[in-house]
Amino acid sequence: MTERRDSHRTFKLAVQPLVSPAESLAADELLRRDVVLARDGGVMRVYGFAGDLLSLGRYHAVPAELAPGRAQSLYRRHSGGRNLPSGDGFVGLSIVLPHRSALVSEEPLALAPHQVLNRSVRGILEGLKSIGIPAFYPGRDWITVDRRVIGMVSFDVAADGGMVFEALLALSRDFTLQHGAWNEVRAAPLAAADVTSVKVQLGVDLTVADVAEVLARGYAQQFGLSFETIDLETGPLRAETTELARSLFEPQAWLSTRTVSPGLEHHASIDVMLGVFEAFACADASGLVRDVLLSGDIIANSPAITDLERRMRGCRADRASIDTVVTETLRVPENFILGIPNPEAITSTILRALSSE
Repeated sequence: MTERRDSHRTFKLAVQPLVSPAESLAADELLRRDVVLARDGGVMRVYGFAGDLLSLGRYHAVPAELAPGRAQSLYRRHSGGRNLPSGDGFVGLSIVLPHRSALVSEEPLALAPHQVLNRSVRGILEGLKSIGIPAFYPGRDWITVDRRVIGMVSFDVAADGGMVFEALLALSRDFTLQHGAWNEVRAAPLAAADVTSVKVQLGVDLTVADVAEVLARGYAQQFGLSFETIDLETGPLRAETTELARSLFEPQAWLSTRTVSPGLEHHASIDVMLGVFEAFACADASGLVRDVLLSGDIIANSPAITDLERRMRGCRADRASIDTVVTETLRVPENFILGIPNPEAITSTILRALSSE
């Protein structure tokens, strides 16, 4: 594949030093729809949240009944991956593109799923290196400095093909941070020796706007881009963002899209590349799968997970039938689940869940 490097490409840049998680999600959703319709260009958004938050991967399940007020301290991303601290002291980045290969090619499937993060993260590395931080992408979902974690990356591709690449950088705090929400949602915080932050590396505090400038410079250098600043606080998307945040991304409603209901009484898990993959499942007396919920530290396109869970309902609860559903779902070129060694591991985990006590 010959990667494109069009020096005349202009992306939009939005900087939101303080935004609510719901409005942040809504902004990326609306921007994604816009770039898909335009079939070109892209939007970079750099933002900050207030407070102590736990940033959940897209596919992490939460209890059907959260403790009162707990939803306000949880934030579910568009993309999958690990559960990590967020909020004060962290800065978020999203890049919205018309398809998963748009940074480097006009062909939507030019990049294999496992190549997308490798290409998308390069602007972050370039930007951080420009200010003296020797950032490195060792693979999977981490950004490191001298083998210490300074950031996380992930991505989602929607049913219309539009992609949201997401990154979370430790600005003045680091990924050892813990708080009460961790008691109800599984997470594995890193040890102090395994993390760092921008402040530790530079000895000074950077603002969200400072980081936006650094990242824009990195992506401009790496991909031949220029940026046009847009205002999401007063611009034409403001009213739509507010309404979508209220209707779709209100914390309790967005979190409840992946809850372990009482009927999903059987469970199994395996260790995978990013942490843990889990299956919650139940079958009826006739030997048919009644429901399945897949959860954990995985990166996937959301339609693949939705389709796999939908097709599993009514499937015979045996290896051959389940394996057929898994294989056929992942055979679709647009579909992928990263972080799991092979499709058989998905089949085996579901089977173990169905046979568990």
